[in-house]
Amino acid sequence: MLKRSSVSAVVLILWMSCASAAGIDDDYIKPGSSKWGDVLERLLGQKGFGKSYALVVGVGDYDHYTKLSAPAADAVQVRNFLRDEALFDRIITLTDEKATRPRIESLMESILPQLVQSNDRFLFYFSGHGMTRNLTASKRGYLILKSSRKNSWDEMIDMPRMREWSENFGNARHVLFLLDACFSGLAAAERKGGFDSRDQTVQRLMQPASHIITAGIEGEESFIFNEKSLFTAAFLAAARGALSMPSDGVISLSEMMVQINRALDAKRAELNEKFKMTPRTYYSRIENNGGEFFFLPGTILRSNTPAPSISAALERKSDIDPTSVKAHVSRGIGYFENYDFDHAIAEYNEAIRLDPKHTLAFYNRGNAYGAKGDYDRAIDDYTQAIRLDPKYATAFHNRGNAYYDRDDYDRAIDDYTQAIRLDPKYAEAFSNRGFAHSAKRDYNQAMTDFGEAIRLDPKNPDTYYGRGNAYYEKNDYDRAIADYGQAILLDPKYTLAFYKRGNAWHDKREFGWAIVDYTQAIRLDPNSAFAFNGRGNAYYDNNDYDRAIDDYNQAIRLEPSAMYFKNRGNAYYDKNDYDRAIDDFSEAIRLDPNYAWAFYWRGLAKKMKGDGSGAAADISRARRLDPNVGN
Repeated sequence: MLKRSSVSAVVLILWMSCASAAGIDDDYIKPGSSKWGDVLERLLGQKGFGKSYALVVGVGDYDHYTKLSAPAADAVQVRNFLRDEALFDRIITLTDEKATRPRIESLMESILPQLVQSNDRFLFYFSGHGMTRNLTASKRGYLILKSSRKNSWDEMIDMPRMREWSENFGNARHVLFLLDACFSGLAAAERKGGFDSRDQTVQRLMQPASHIITAGIEGEESFIFNEKSLFTAAFLAAARGALSMPSDGVISLSEMMVQINRALDAKRAELNEKFKMTPRTYYSRIENNGGEFFFLPGTILRSNTPAPSISAALERKSDIDPTSVKAHVSRGIGYFENYDFDHAIAEYNEAIRLDPKHTLAFYNRGNAYGAKGDYDRAIDDYTQAIRLDPKYATAFHNRGNAYYDRDDYDRAIDDYTQAIRLDPKYAEAFSNRGFAHSAKRDYNQAMTDFGEAIRLDPKNPDTYYGRGNAYYEKNDYDRAIADYGQAILLDPKYTLAFYKRGNAWHDKREFGWAIVDYTQAIRLDPNSAFAFNGRGNAYYDNNDYDRAIDDYNQAIRLEPSAMYFKNRGNAYYDKNDYDRAIDDFSEAIRLDPNYAWAFYWRGLAKKMKGDGSGAAADISRARRLDPNVGN
């Protein structure tokens, strides 16, 4: 039989790690630097999203209301799905006594609104009791927490408060409140009718959206079957694509709601129960709400998480043929994300064999070839993807990257420009076009592109780094230092930014600051030969030759390059150790027979040892190689 609870339905999605009598307060942060938006780009070639955040709350161990068996376990199921399959970047999970009003308010008022940025997504999930309060002229809904006493409204979370919280995330791209509870008085506008099914494009879904979903209204009940909420189980099944896998690999909120209602109807008929439970969708804002929250159920092929077994009607089922094009592409993406590029390519090969016009298969195979450094094949695949879809901005952008890595900067610029024409807000295309202009030494145009990229995406450290390089090459060291500093502020482990800022300080003859930055670069990457060489140069120009030699020794140990031997030779020369200096200059010449400065300095060292003819020969050879050497 079904067990009834007085649970209200408000949809905010939160994840729980594991249920315990004392409750849990779990903060999951996805390891690595990739974010949810990167998954979307790899899967569908669509840019524009950042990270996905969630707060998951489940309360069932009530002090003054009927205890519920499902909410804590449901919260764990939701958290695990968001973490392992939906690939959310950060999930905070609270259950039972840990889900206090002060803790939830702190997260929703200050902590999470500061984390969630303009292109991010936020999902709030609550499972537990809900209640409707009859006021003089209206009704107000409440979510009940563990210690809430009956009719002690100030100990609950009211819906006007929930509405305020949704406004705290008004800058986010997508916001979804998922409330597995039934009540009225939501203080939000109900969505009438569905979205236009003719416009289920990813581009439309990616527009801003903010919605609230409840399991039902006042007078209805959220049902529990086999210790699990039917509503949450149906929601997870729909998000996984287990009820109906979409053909394009994307399942929108409106598609999910249709499937959820059908699943609940099927369960009602199966159990011959006359329960009433009508999930509702509301707008948490009226303006700027043209998109929809969505999931990428194709990612389930990469998950090892077992499906929740609830009932035959709501069990997770996979209707994807493992030999289909979609399955091959999805497995290819999984291999790619695990850096197994050869197996990824094999999967894409089979997808293309089955469907020679599958744009995403060509695009993703191009990504895999590019990751292997096979730029010619990458370019061929991106070109085929562009033939199939001439408006594929990301394919133009990635082909530009392949041309850039092949040192074909003109073609790279052409492709970045085409990507920008198709998507004028493509910040990364502006940034990479800036790098290509820098490679051509067109630093003014590079700075223009970097500036536009920063306007569109002020949180990309690479763009500040690139513009800093352009300023540096124009000898504008102060602006270069400022941009490197901004890159470091955004990414405190940006080794190259510390190194390049060290170079700028060095060229300003601020050797102390240069040494500080080189040292930090070495701490971040103890195998950075160029950082040891840079710090060695700073010590050398500060007349600290012994420390300079120590650093050159480290650089040579890591990478025995001609320049490092030449630099150490200079330090020995200034210590009047001409024999060692000559040995180092000779090694530099052996490694690079056209190294004019190594010949020049070896000539000077020979001269100091009284070898006039040897000195003259070396200096003459140096000036034949470079007429300006020694000037």
